[in-house]
Formats: sequence, structure tokens, C-alpha cells
Amino acid sequence: MRLASTLAAALAALPLTALAEQIGSITAAIDGGAETTWYLEAQGDESQSLAMQSGGIPAVNLALWGNPTAGKLAEVNGALLIGFIAQTGGGAALAPEIQYLENSYSGFWIALDEPAAKISLEELTMGDGSVAVRGSFEANLAFTDDPATLATDPDRRKAVAGHFEAVLPLQ
Repeated sequence: MRLASTLAAALAALPLTALAEQIGSITAAIDGGAETTWYLEAQGDESQSLAMQSGGIPAVNLALWGNPTAGKLAEVNGALLIGFIAQTGGGAALAPEIQYLENSYSGFWIALDEPAAKISLEELTMGDGSVAVRGSFEANLAFTDDPATLATDPDRRKAVAGHFEAVLPLQ
């Protein structure tokens, strides 16, 4: 799963200024700075933070879109995105992807897969129409200004580490 394409499609269908309810949060420090909180939001059945499961496969794709402002459904500038596949039986996090959209998609930081991005799950509970998830993450993000190819500048790096907790709608 590539978080950018999955979330870009979800984002395109959502109003950018809608007030929403909080369904989770991400708290992290970037480059050793102060901890910051990003908010995972939903409005009715709409959310860019979600869980998707394919029939018969014991795994779920998780996408957490952290908005820098509480109550906003889909902010791009300053967002922190976390995506991964979780095994529903054992709770292992596979194919981690972390993005920090410092300047929207015109200039952002990304880590794809291990060892650049690591996610540790503390909870993964499948519910009726939702998935509760809690864990921690760390990544060595590289700068890119090319959302099409994701070519990164190896000399421009940021470290990010933090934790997340959410109850995501299951689609």
C-alpha cells in the first residue's frame, strides 16, 4: 500500500474546511524538537484516517492522517501521515510509510519501509465497523519535492519519533 495514493484519493473527495470530531491523535517530536500533537478527524462516515480490509486476508491496511489543527477534516500543510499493513492475528506492522507534509506536497519528508520507518503496535483490536490501534513509531525522513517519483535528497534528513492512538472506521 502506498499511503500517498490511498490518502490522496480520499482527500480529493473531502471538504477541506469541515469541522470534524476527533477519532485519534499522533504525538511526536521532529528532529528532537518539542512534542507536537496531530489530530485524526472524522465527520460522519468521512475520514482520511481509515482501515481497509480485503476479504479473506488476515491483515488490515491502516492510514492515519494527522491534522495540525483540531476540528479540521483534511489539512495538507503541516500534516503527519502514517500508513502500514497490520496482521490481524499477530499485530505485526508491515510496509511502514511515514510522511511529514511540512509544505504540503510541494516539499515534504518521507520514509518508506524498514529500516527508514519502524512501527511497533501495542494494540490492534478489530471491532464491528472499526479498528482500535495504538503504537509507537520512529523514522529517518528524507526530503522530496517530487510527489510523482518520490525521489529524495539523501543530504536532507529529519528524525521523527512518537506514538499514536485511534479508533478508525473500517471500510
